[in-house]
Amino acid sequence: MRLITLTLLSFLCSASIYSQYATPGTGVHWTLDSLVLYSGGAVLGAGQSFTLTQSLEVAAGDSLFILSNSDLAIASEVQVTISGFIETGSDLGPIIHSVDDENPYQGFRIEEGATAIFVNTDFPDGGGFKLISGEVFFSNCSISNQANISTSSAAIECFTGSPSISNCTITFNDGAAISSPANISCWPQIAGNFIFGNNTLNSNRPQINLGPSGEGNTILIQFNTVSGNDFLNQVGGIAVANLVGGISNVLIQGNSIDGNRYGIAILGNGITAEISDNIIVNNTTQGDPDLGGSGINLNGNNSSSAIVSNNTISQNLWGITVQGTFLVDMGNLDFAANSPGNNSFSVNGNGGQIYALYNNSPNPISAVNNCWITGQESTEAQIEDVIFHDTDDSSLGLVNYATEICGSVGLEEDFFSQFKVFPNPVNDMLRWENPTAVKLDAIRIYSLLGNLVRIHTNLSPQGIDLSYLNEGLYMIELQAVSGVYRTTLIKD
Repeated sequence: MRLITLTLLSFLCSASIYSQYATPGTGVHWTLDSLVLYSGGAVLGAGQSFTLTQSLEVAAGDSLFILSNSDLAIASEVQVTISGFIETGSDLGPIIHSVDDENPYQGFRIEEGATAIFVNTDFPDGGGFKLISGEVFFSNCSISNQANISTSSAAIECFTGSPSISNCTITFNDGAAISSPANISCWPQIAGNFIFGNNTLNSNRPQINLGPSGEGNTILIQFNTVSGNDFLNQVGGIAVANLVGGISNVLIQGNSIDGNRYGIAILGNGITAEISDNIIVNNTTQGDPDLGGSGINLNGNNSSSAIVSNNTISQNLWGITVQGTFLVDMGNLDFAANSPGNNSFSVNGNGGQIYALYNNSPNPISAVNNCWITGQESTEAQIEDVIFHDTDDSSLGLVNYATEICGSVGLEEDFFSQFKVFPNPVNDMLRWENPTAVKLDAIRIYSLLGNLVRIHTNLSPQGIDLSYLNEGLYMIELQAVSGVYRTTLIKD
């Protein structure tokens, strides 16, 4: 009798864990309220508070709309599968989270042929997003503390097409913020996001970790902030790899990348990359120059090429490193419009040596119109001191740096490279080191969602009192005539 009872109990538990409600696929536009009425207990609640107790599939042909400021709690072992259409968010977007933060729900799976639109929605403490469809759009969402349950390595895993992820806050997830497979073409559009402290498992993965785009497609990574956590010393910034064949095109533009194991890595063959207008600072968390620390690393054969221009690269263990036979253009007078150079370097080094550019390849590199040591017009001997190439090792390619551009840009980047704020985390007084004595005009403090919290003007040289802030994570901008210094700040 005991055996029968245990067997029956086991069956009931199993049935509860794997039970699922699927909409009938008859073209119905569902809401949480209508699911309460017709899902047989899969969805419970009323008003603005609901609980999903069973796995839910929105069938092909059906739609689910969660547009109010609803609170949807999802039980552990529950997965939301979209085979039809889902839309969340409004001016007052919903929050979708686990019933038990310690035992998160399984996550969202967006099937092939489905469409998902997530707007102004807060997703804390879930199991991640697996995008089998490319028709998925995230905008102004917060995605945090996602465990690798539905996904294997990222809060958002993209498997096909061109999903769009824009103006979102993606923080403190177990895996990367965004990833795609090494052997499937996918070309996500990633723009304007605040990405901080992801890969809390501290595995050897960057915060944005993408595979090939496929021929005729372009991966876009543009105007994001990708900031690392000092305690996560294995985590890189942005990587695009093509290691198992195929073609990849990528544009990495206008990003701020700081505090990671490395800044940007482009790895493999058949890659065409444009890397421009990025600020790449202090990517040194691992501290071992043999294993990382490059502002930009380019590694592949001569089927891969990159144009690198208008980047600010400072305080990394290496500035730019080139490996294999990867073809690199850092400024070419013959093609100035397409490859203007204008990269600026400051204090990238290790072992007591400054390395703005390390050409560890046999190929020559055109690198004219760059500022090799910010804040000064350098002599040929001074430039040679910060570039490793043919003159240091005859097996390596020659770097042509015949024309150098410094001056006002150099002053701005010198400000970026030497200015520091402390302590971080901060409890009350935020202070700064300002070796170049640049006059600060204002400090702007933003929330994680990009909302302006306060502007401070008439600044004291000693610092500002931030005791009024609530505990949490903020973005701060320090404005001066010579530039803008941006960093993340934790308030205790």
